[in-house]
Amino acid sequence: MNNEIKRKITSLTLMTIMLAGGMIAAVPSMVPAAHAANANLFVSAENSQFSNYMSGPQVIEVVVIDSDVNDTDEAKGEPDVTINGKKLRMAQAVDGNWYGYFADKTMAMIADSTTSSNARGNGLDFGTFCTAASALTYLGVSVSDTSGVAVPHYNSTTGSAAGLFGQNGTATGTETITGSCSTKGVSIGATGNAVTSMANGTDAMEVLREVKQLNIPAVGSAINIGQIGINGTKGVSTSTAAFWPFIQLYSLTVSGNVVIQYNKGGGTQTTTLTFDTAEQFAKAALDRSVYTTSSQVHLTVTDLWLNIDPTDEDSWTFGTQESNSTSFGSYYQVFDENGAGNGDLVTNGVNQLSKSTLQTMMTETNGLLRVDANTQSATNPVLTLQDNGDSNLSCSSVNSATTCLTTGANSVAGNELDKGSVPVTVTEYGPNSGIFATYDETDTSALIITSNAARGTSATLDYNEHPVTVLVGFGFATIDIAPTDVEWNSGEEIPLTLVDSDANRNSRADEDLDVNNPSVGLIPALKTGDPFTLGDGGSTTDVMFTNTGSSLIGSSAGTSLGARDAIFTFGAANRTATDWSVQSFSQRAIFTNATTSTSTFNALLIQNVTTIDELKLSIGDSRSAATNRLHGLNLLNLDVSSITSGKVDVYLLNSTVTATSLKKISSPATAVATPNHIAILLANDVNAKSLTSLNVTAINTHLFDEQTAAKTISFIIVANSTFTEDTANDPIVLDFFSYGFYDDGYKHPKG
Repeated sequence: MNNEIKRKITSLTLMTIMLAGGMIAAVPSMVPAAHAANANLFVSAENSQFSNYMSGPQVIEVVVIDSDVNDTDEAKGEPDVTINGKKLRMAQAVDGNWYGYFADKTMAMIADSTTSSNARGNGLDFGTFCTAASALTYLGVSVSDTSGVAVPHYNSTTGSAAGLFGQNGTATGTETITGSCSTKGVSIGATGNAVTSMANGTDAMEVLREVKQLNIPAVGSAINIGQIGINGTKGVSTSTAAFWPFIQLYSLTVSGNVVIQYNKGGGTQTTTLTFDTAEQFAKAALDRSVYTTSSQVHLTVTDLWLNIDPTDEDSWTFGTQESNSTSFGSYYQVFDENGAGNGDLVTNGVNQLSKSTLQTMMTETNGLLRVDANTQSATNPVLTLQDNGDSNLSCSSVNSATTCLTTGANSVAGNELDKGSVPVTVTEYGPNSGIFATYDETDTSALIITSNAARGTSATLDYNEHPVTVLVGFGFATIDIAPTDVEWNSGEEIPLTLVDSDANRNSRADEDLDVNNPSVGLIPALKTGDPFTLGDGGSTTDVMFTNTGSSLIGSSAGTSLGARDAIFTFGAANRTATDWSVQSFSQRAIFTNATTSTSTFNALLIQNVTTIDELKLSIGDSRSAATNRLHGLNLLNLDVSSITSGKVDVYLLNSTVTATSLKKISSPATAVATPNHIAILLANDVNAKSLTSLNVTAINTHLFDEQTAAKTISFIIVANSTFTEDTANDPIVLDFFSYGFYDDGYKHPKG
């Protein structure tokens, strides 16, 4: 982790402070790709990390990449590919490669049976099963060596069983596929395999989501669709949606081999898989051993069984409370890989896979995640959940995982993933990787340590009955100055290194200790002398968002409004801070609102901070004629970037704002003779995060010649546009300090 400390200067010495330190915690160093042993044959389950295993209802992708048959604009013969000696039909895609998909018939039918007939295309939906014989008419190609096929099309026409299109899966999967797909719901012309209609149908396959588009030639071309004559209409890319992709089903033997061969002239290319349970490869791992409060917990789950779709990243959501039988289990594609609601947005689209159901699909102890958020039953839980880019969660209490639920009440029997289910979503690291993680592309994890977890308490995460411990602990910070040479010369930058494990809340991300980030609890600061900060205010300081009239807008630094009223728009819309606190070390102020407002504001008023005399202790009169002249700079350090990204003006006020306006104290004839100017423009059109010189003659005159001693001062910061005002805590910095010397530099004239 690299912590870059943004500028926060509270010093008589102007310095740029750069702090960096920490660590980068270990994460999976690679995403396993297919370790192909052949020149032209590639099988998705061919992977040395998993010893070439396939398991359960996995769909296996077979690809032939061969320059001898990759032309898309001329007819090519289909590659001869077999599964245990039986023909696997291959179709050519637009990239010139040839693709075929297969699965075990029994596992596919069991998986399909877990989905709801009222929510097609969700969960482990294989689409519709057809006999090999009827597929010849329906697909336009023979799949006679298979035990049947699964196709995307689902015909919603009602009627007798004999009149329906295909069939669904069954809980045992042992039945012979008898459903006929023929032409029910899809009308195919007498010649050219042209599709004339797809009435009463929809696409319902969820286990293959990002296959390559078929090579569909132009109208009049002599080339067949996919080179093998799949039904469709030439020149119409959507005409094969009911047929492609199709999954060819074979009756595989558990614990047996699955031999895939590409019988290419000159030598057969072979890949051998093992079809069996795969719990020996399943495991869970954490990114580190000890976590501080509010830290991201990055859980990685490795399990090839979860890798259902070889073309896309799979998403699994777990109901993690074994004591809650209503929710405990696994849920496929509640969300897609981008966190968009998938099954979660469809009534009956969230389907529970219980432990007993999973075991019918070749799981042993894998396939389930258990979470104990408070292993020692401590006063405060250790682990909670948060929404991220891979899911949609809502938690009524940020420190209680049991109050979290998925946002849609869309499961079969009611919302199983409701409060009390502690739903944890993991998303595949990459297509066909078999590695899943709780973090999204921004490195935000679904798991996070609570903000009030106690040292030494822990949570437990258990996958495949191999629990891992999430332990809460705290470290010590160190800071080191590393001069570049023996002597530190004036004006020379010097690097500082801060190492603080407690500030490392996300091991996968570079984190900045930004002043404008309210979640950063401690901002390092260097303080010398007596800078003036918002911490110099007392309990009488009053802070609010408000609006200013045009009469408060100045044109250049030093402009005074002492000869006229400064008009404010006050009333019910003003937003007074429910809490205004200044952190003791960094002197960073935090403005807190309890509720949001529909009103817009362009000013932040900070009243009754201190007296003008207190400010003069931190800055000096830099005019050449001054009695106690400061030979140097007066500086204003500002950071209001938490509430605006635009330009701002900063005013010093020497009067308390009334209910409706800021009144002038006197009305002199000329500005030169004006005593006690009530609004002095210190900074004009500066950045929300800025360092501004106050060495302007007019400012020095107003501050050092025209102010009454012991006068209470306030500040108003006016945005050129509007401030962002919400319930988030808003860190604010407003500091004054000087850089230079008085007289001969040996003694400060102010004592």
